[in-house]
Amino acid sequence: RTPGGLVVVLGCSHAGVVNTLRHLKRLTGADSIHAVIGGMHLEKASMNRVHLTIRAMNELGVEKVIPVHCTGFAACAEMARLLGDRFVSGGAGDVFVF
Repeated sequence: RTPGGLVVVLGCSHAGVVNTLRHLKRLTGADSIHAVIGGMHLEKASMNRVHLTIRAMNELGVEKVIPVHCTGFAACAEMARLLGDRFVSGGAGDVFVF
């Protein structure tokens, strides 16, 4: 928990990033999710699934999305296009301060 809301750090979201975020909101009672960083397991997902994931992140109030690892280039590119400033490119060695 941070003053800005939850910061969720993912490994590789085999259970689904949306399922994980919904579960965390239920567990914590948080109103918003400040940031999600990590592998979103979308590398082999259809573009429809990527769009559904982005829509769900919007509905869940995710303020920053930092996809890495198994998210995949196509999903990252679509997130960048649709999320604008809410998308942050991340990679090995990057440091984020919340």
